[in-house]
Amino acid sequence: MTATLAPAGGARAALLLPFALFLAILPFPGTVAVRLVCLFALAAIAAVGWWRQAAERPALACKPALAIWIALCGASLAYSAFPAYSLGEFKNEIGYTMLAFLSFLFVARDRATVETLLTALAAGFAVIGAWAAGAWVVHGFHWDESGRYGGIAVFSTYLVTAAPALFWLACAGRRPALRRIAWGLLLLAFLLALMTLQRAIWPTVAAEAAVVGAWRYRGGWFGRRGLMWAALCGVLIAAAFYATSSLRSVGPTVGADLMADSRLLVWRGIVEKIAEHPVIGAGFGRGTMGRAYPELIPPAYPLLSHPHNVFLNYAVGMGIPGLLALAALFFCLARAFWRLMRHTDKELALLGVCGVMLVVGVVTRNQFNDLFIRDMSLLYWALAGIFLGQASRRSGTPARA
Repeated sequence: MTATLAPAGGARAALLLPFALFLAILPFPGTVAVRLVCLFALAAIAAVGWWRQAAERPALACKPALAIWIALCGASLAYSAFPAYSLGEFKNEIGYTMLAFLSFLFVARDRATVETLLTALAAGFAVIGAWAAGAWVVHGFHWDESGRYGGIAVFSTYLVTAAPALFWLACAGRRPALRRIAWGLLLLAFLLALMTLQRAIWPTVAAEAAVVGAWRYRGGWFGRRGLMWAALCGVLIAAAFYATSSLRSVGPTVGADLMADSRLLVWRGIVEKIAEHPVIGAGFGRGTMGRAYPELIPPAYPLLSHPHNVFLNYAVGMGIPGLLALAALFFCLARAFWRLMRHTDKELALLGVCGVMLVVGVVTRNQFNDLFIRDMSLLYWALAGIFLGQASRRSGTPARA
């Protein structure tokens, strides 16, 4: 970091503290107040640096896609059936997340800063992961949904969202001990995923693993040893999916249980509602469906008060244009990271791999639940900012999108 932002080692550490603390506490329920204090503090630090150090500003990728996404979400406030609710959601899901994205984009100036920030995330992961695993054992090998470490849906989403950060540390950590710890935390993440009994996590893990496989294939790694590792990963993921599905199955077979999933019935009803109003929806916010179309909520499954699919959620709120805007934003970010992933510079390529993992993982996970909100959307945009910010500085050229 430059002299203006952090004139000395102690000052640099102090200025990075709200950034690091923010990443560490994000997965912990009940930390909203501390999270917001950190967010406003880090945003103020980044804003001062952004204003005073024009030469240090990173390239902002995907500006057209970001602008269209924000504009459509904002426009929905004008026709929302629940304006006060939509305004609050816009503040949380657009305002706060963009503060996090731009702040981390600016602060991720060098490899040492990236390592410091991601190490803080790993520390938070280690604490909440060990806590959840210990509670799982204490509660007779069952997940306690009332535990202060969070419910299985959000926790499993946290696992796959944090995985790219842990992977970066495992590959690029400057100290061997840090790299070993990061690999150990990735193994812990796999075990925690098994404990949650969330079927939807395994297609996401497979998608993130496929990104790593594609990267290693380009690097010529897929000799005999590489193929053995790839096969082992595939078998482990398939076995985990089958085991999770079997333990959760209430039907005669795993396949029959999957086909009887109540989400399929809700999705059909949602598509019909979207077809009635394809251009505009009922207003921005995940809870819009339950407010505007309570008849779609199955009486036996009151938790299905939202679409459980991030694209259908946007279509309910903002019509087909909203769905397309979100899809274009994800695509644009994935393409920017994919270009980095193909770079000959190994550090840029690793940033690209982690970025593609992040986008693919979040999109895949949210096909089965729409948890791209609050702490999970903040974590996504913070990590996207870190990877893009460091890539922009290292490449010395604006990130294309």
